[in-house]
Amino acid sequence: MVSLSNKLTPFFNEPDNPSHFFDYRAHFFAPSKYFAGTYFSTYTFNLIVIWLMTILLYLALYFEALRKGLDKLSKIKFSKK
Repeated sequence: MVSLSNKLTPFFNEPDNPSHFFDYRAHFFAPSKYFAGTYFSTYTFNLIVIWLMTILLYLALYFEALRKGLDKLSKIKFSKK
């Protein structure tokens, strides 16, 4: 049974135990996230994810990955039955 204090202050609750090594799932107000064997503060974890996605998307734009991928997809011939 969930106590009343857990419903009133959900951001003080720690996330559930991770199910595997790369598990980072946590509730919305979790103060920390587990990833790769260590706990990170939510703020730090979110900043790292934002910067990694920014770098990844910048590289995709720089090397024109979307255009090259669409060009390769357009060369695929599908047979009509």
